[in-house]
Formats: sequence, structure tokens, C-alpha cells
Amino acid sequence: MLKKYMFIFLMIIVFCTSCTINNKPPKNNSVKNVSSTKVMPEIVTIEDKEYKLANEFNVFPVSQLLRSNIINIEKTTYYKYPVTSFDCYITYDISGLPCIYFDIEKYDEAMSYYNNSSNYNFFCLLGNVYEDEPKQLLKLEKDYPEMLDKLIKFSKEKEYKLFGVNNDELKEIPILDLNSFTKNEIHLYKRSIDEAFTTSKGYKYIEFENKLYLLYSYDFKKNCMNLIYIPTEISDYFVNFLDKIK
Repeated sequence: MLKKYMFIFLMIIVFCTSCTINNKPPKNNSVKNVSSTKVMPEIVTIEDKEYKLANEFNVFPVSQLLRSNIINIEKTTYYKYPVTSFDCYITYDISGLPCIYFDIEKYDEAMSYYNNSSNYNFFCLLGNVYEDEPKQLLKLEKDYPEMLDKLIKFSKEKEYKLFGVNNDELKEIPILDLNSFTKNEIHLYKRSIDEAFTTSKGYKYIEFENKLYLLYSYDFKKNCMNLIYIPTEISDYFVNFLDKIK
């Protein structure tokens, strides 16, 4: 009987200890994995000049950032980005995404320029963007560039996140040739005319049964691709475009 009560007593101690540990507040660095607008300051002062964060910009610098022209502020490194004609610094948030700051006095002008589709070239790349094999790179028509903006926005909302997509959204199709399964990938992106910024080339699309899908992931255990259906208006536009170039 004594052993029984001792066992119960020990179990209560273990349970209470576990609850205490699990209810400790998270460390600061464990809650920073959010969007750059949540982590980085909206305004920074660099050499007596204020710079404002370009929120919801969703672009990446085209050129590599040079370590010869950097400023360190509160353990954050800001890189001068001379490729653009606007006074600009770039840093990275904890998830590795670029945070782009423009001179606050020219901020509205810079955002107006880079949010204007007429200041971009639009491209379609066929094949695996990460391989060195020959690829087909084509410039898109500029008669309807906002459709690419819609596609990029949709892709960002549906991009791969662990446990982030309902399985009901996914369509499985088999990988027919494991030796060259990436050759059917389609990459659609835009790059500013001044060669300063580009949208992600990492979004992958597949044309299947006359529809365009976002390639969500490969599942090599099932030997298949997991696809997400793209809204009809966007899908039809790019299927028509792809039909013209094939």
C-alpha cells in the first residue's frame, strides 16, 4: 500500500513539473519567425538619414550585396544597394528574406516606380531553374502583365509550408520519368527594367490536362507531384500563352 501511495505522489510531482516547464514563456528568438514587417523596424536611421521599410514588396535583389559597403546597427547589417537609382539599403530578417529600405524622402516615388508593371520585363523559364542544363527562357507579352501579379500573389499565399495546406487542395499526378521529371517545370517571374529587383523564380508550375497548376511538392514515396489548382482566369491566360510558344 505504501508503495502505491509513493508511486501516486511521484506521478503528481512529475505532472506538476511538466506543466510548469510547458507553460514557460517562449524565448524572444523563438517568436521572431514571422514576416519581415513584424520583425524589422519600419524606420531606420543610417548616417543621419531616415529609411523606410518597403512593406509587401515581395521582390529580391538581382545583384549580390557587397560587403564593402555595409552599416551595422544594433546587431543588424544593412547593405547599400547601388543597383537601383533610389537611395536604398537591404538587410535580411531571421527567415532570410530581404527587407528593402528606401530613403524616406523618396519612398513614395520608389514604391510608385517598382509597383508599376510597365517598369518590368516578364519572363517564362522552362525547366529546372536550379540546374545548369540548357533552358528555354522567353519574354512574355506585356499586354496583360497584371495577370502575372495575380499569379505571383496566389503562389505566395499557397507556397509550401509544413502542415500549411489542406490535403483536399492537392491533386496528385504521377511522375512518369524520374530521370527528367523537372523538365516540365514552368517558372514565371518579372524583373525590373533597371535590373535591380526580381520576383521569385522559385515558384514552379505544371501544365496538366490543359490547366495550369502550382507545383506544391514532390512526393517520391508515392512517385507523384502534389499540385494546387490555379484559378481559371489566371490558368487560362497562361495556358494560352504556353500554347503559343510551344
